[in-house]
Amino acid sequence: GLYDMLRFERYPNGVYNVPEYGSVKNPEQFRALYAYSPYHQVKDQTAYPAVLLLSGANDVETMRKGFQAGITFFLSKPINLERMAGLLRAMRGTLLNEKRRYARLPLRTSVSCLLGDKRFNSESLNISEGGMMLETSGGAGVGQEIHVEFSIPPAPHKVRARSKVVRKDPPDRMGIQFLNLSPEDRVAILKYITGKIKD
Repeated sequence: GLYDMLRFERYPNGVYNVPEYGSVKNPEQFRALYAYSPYHQVKDQTAYPAVLLLSGANDVETMRKGFQAGITFFLSKPINLERMAGLLRAMRGTLLNEKRRYARLPLRTSVSCLLGDKRFNSESLNISEGGMMLETSGGAGVGQEIHVEFSIPPAPHKVRARSKVVRKDPPDRMGIQFLNLSPEDRVAILKYITGKIKD
């Protein structure tokens, strides 16, 4: 596949794709290529799930760029059963961590929220290591920061986190992403999640 749309025409067979995709030499076509080039849409400071990239045999340039962009694993062609099995064994630990990170488990608990100087109460619907879904938004909009405080079993203390609203769902629900969990609070959430998820 073509992952770097700004360089593809410099590849040996790339010139044959120019009629279909366009050329970086044309400013309008350059903007269109950039807009959907997967390599150029990867953002710094963004948590992505584990990514597997298929590459040509011994394509060192693509692998280097992939690692710089955050690719987790490579599988080079030709693909065979032995290579695939080896890759899956190597991926197991990473995939289990991703499962815990993105798994959303039901959690109904009271959540105290602070939006600017406005305090309100909500109730959680679910939780993951990265965030939670709340029943009411208190008027918060996507992109706004909100401070939350809640109890999670079996932690003896309240979890406190600066968060950001990343999603709104009808009728008034909001998804928040935790921005600065303390190590103690992260452990409390992970204990809750790993107590429910079995490897």
